[in-house]
Amino acid sequence: MFFAIVIFFAIVIFFAIVIFMFIRSFMRWNKNNNSPRVNTRARVLAKRTNINNFNKPLTTTNYFVTFEVENKERIEFNILGSDYGMIAEGDVGMLEYQGIRFLDFKREN
Repeated sequence: MFFAIVIFFAIVIFFAIVIFMFIRSFMRWNKNNNSPRVNTRARVLAKRTNINNFNKPLTTTNYFVTFEVENKERIEFNILGSDYGMIAEGDVGMLEYQGIRFLDFKREN
């Protein structure tokens, strides 16, 4: 009987965590979609990666770029690896973003 109660609560906690994560992701997505698209001149301050090695066959890499916009505010975005490879520290150009979502960076010549 005790074992069944423990299993029941473990399943309830698991589903509560999944539902919480889904709601939080939906709220972030909705907030980004309701935010205005911003185009501003920016300079690339820094680039970094975060490698998550869960186990040997499963490794993920997150790519981050920090921009300094015209009003001297610094903003860091989690971006795709293909975008990360096309951006260099010190680049100056037009940054487009919406909320906390990176959209594009066009380097000036």
